[in-house]
Amino acid sequence: MDILYKVQKVPDGTAVALGAFDGIHIGHQKLIENVVNYSRKNGCKSCVFTFDELPSGADFITNNTERFKIFEKLGVDILCVQPFDNSFKNLSAFDFMSNYLLQCRYITVGFNFKFGMDRTGNSDILRNFCVQNNIECDIVSPVICDGDVVSSSRIRKLLKDGSLQDVNRLLGHAFCVNGTVIIGNQVGRTMEFPTANIKVEANRAMPPYGVYATVTEYDGVLYKSITSYGTKPTFSSEEVLIETNIFDFNENIYDKNITVYFVNRIRDIESFGSIEELKSKIIEDKSKSLEFFSKNGLQI
Repeated sequence: MDILYKVQKVPDGTAVALGAFDGIHIGHQKLIENVVNYSRKNGCKSCVFTFDELPSGADFITNNTERFKIFEKLGVDILCVQPFDNSFKNLSAFDFMSNYLLQCRYITVGFNFKFGMDRTGNSDILRNFCVQNNIECDIVSPVICDGDVVSSSRIRKLLKDGSLQDVNRLLGHAFCVNGTVIIGNQVGRTMEFPTANIKVEANRAMPPYGVYATVTEYDGVLYKSITSYGTKPTFSSEEVLIETNIFDFNENIYDKNITVYFVNRIRDIESFGSIEELKSKIIEDKSKSLEFFSKNGLQI
C-alpha cells in the first residue's frame, strides 16, 4: 500500500472511499469493500482519503499505525492522509469536491458523511456533483447491529463501559493498542512474570482499568498474553501503563514495537497485601486466559 501525505488531489482514475475511519468498524469496512471490489473489477487503483487526526476532536479508537495496518490488510492500494489544518478546514464543500475529487472514477461514502467548512457538504451534494461530472458514486446505508447503527461514537461508549465483546463485534476485529516497549520497574521479573510495558497515548479511547486476556503481536507473530491496564495499587503507583506478560516468550524487546489486542476481560485492578498474593492471582489470571484461548483460539 502506498501512503501519500498532504496530496493536492486524489490520484487520477482511482476508486476512493472518503472518511475519518476511526476504528475501521464493520460499517467502514463496507466502504473499503466497495472501493476494493470496484477497483479489481474495473482495472483501477483503490484509494482511501482520510485525516491524520479526528476532525471531531473525540478520543480516538485506533491510532494511525493501527489504522494503516488495517487498511492494508483490507486490500487498499493507496492511502491519502490529509492534515486537518486550517487551510483544509476552511475549504468550502464545493472547493473540496472540485479540487480533490474531480478526477476520480468512483467515490463511496457513508450515509452521514459531512465535509467542507462548517460541515455544509453531505452525501446528497456529493452525489449530485458525481452525476454532473460522470463519476460513479455509492452512498452506503447504515449498518445495523442489535437494533442500532454501528458508529465510532457508539463503540467509544461501549469501550468506556467495558463491553469489550460488543466493541470487538462492532469493530469486526479486536480492539488493540500499538506502542513501543519501555523499561518498567521490573517487579514482574522477580515474580517470574516479566512484562512488556507500553504507555497509553493521550486522547485514546480505552476500556476500564483491569486485567485482560490479550493477544500480543511482535515482529509479525501472535502470542497469547495477559495484560494489566491501569495503575499498580499494590506498589502505590499512580502511573497508568499497559503491562503485558507474553506467554512462552523470552526475547529482549525494549524499544521494539508491539500491538496488544484486548480479547476478554478477566477482572478489575486490585490491591494485594503481599507479592505472594499478587503472584498467586497472576497465576490464576493466566489460567483463565488460557482457558479462554483454548475455546476461542487467537482470533483478532
